[in-house]
Amino acid sequence: MAKLVSIISLLLFGSVLVAYAQQDPNISNVDKAAIIESVLDRELVEQLPIFRSVSSENIEFMGTSQVSKHGFTLVADRQLREWQKDDVVRYLVFKRFSLHDGVVVVALSRVTAGTGCFSGRLYNELSYTYEARQTSDGWVAELTRRPMPNLFAGRKRLNMAR
Repeated sequence: MAKLVSIISLLLFGSVLVAYAQQDPNISNVDKAAIIESVLDRELVEQLPIFRSVSSENIEFMGTSQVSKHGFTLVADRQLREWQKDDVVRYLVFKRFSLHDGVVVVALSRVTAGTGCFSGRLYNELSYTYEARQTSDGWVAELTRRPMPNLFAGRKRLNMAR
């Protein structure tokens, strides 16, 4: 029983830390909006043009026009879930903003989710990290970490029966 209580306590403590890390109180919504706009500008350069929707999750303070002027569409999280019931949807999700020594670290995910014609449920999330610094021209974001490539995705199994 004591183990169960300690496990539950650790889970609750961990969820509080995750929630705190997502919304750093030292970063204003105005700064976050400028950082998001800078990240979206970088995304136009870094990614394929198939991720043009942005989930409103964690960025509810952003306006549709702020996102659309960078070539993206802001979509309510509930709307994305609804679309996934009938189709495969590709979108961006801003997961976390955290401040470290004057640099804002932004965790961004590229998500492909939904229901395929013949494959059933599909979900793939790739996480990217941007670092944003404030300059005299405003916030400038730079992609600092991509997901690790799956080295075994294209290889055949070695122990196949012949």
